[in-house]
Amino acid sequence: MRPPEGVGVEYGTEWVIEEILRENLEPVEENKTFEEMIEGCYPTEIKVDWLELNTVDILKTLSPCDWRIAQGDYMSSFEEDEELMSFDNGSTYFWTSDIENLIQ
Repeated sequence: MRPPEGVGVEYGTEWVIEEILRENLEPVEENKTFEEMIEGCYPTEIKVDWLELNTVDILKTLSPCDWRIAQGDYMSSFEEDEELMSFDNGSTYFWTSDIENLIQ
């Protein structure tokens, strides 16, 4: 078997799985997924006096630490429910349904 060009082939089979995922699946955009949830749960814009401000931008700007914690908790809930999978200890996530569709 010839190794694919540009892929660091190592002993074992783990590199094969990583390469198949990289070629065939899009990783989950955690920030986008969390922002869409916030926009679905809360008004998109908040009116303060004469200003109409974007809810997501306000939360990110005023409390970036809370934003990151809430986003991490939100993504962890998907992982606990086995809707997300990671093969690199949480650096990159894939939707379980996408992986199942790839296998079928």
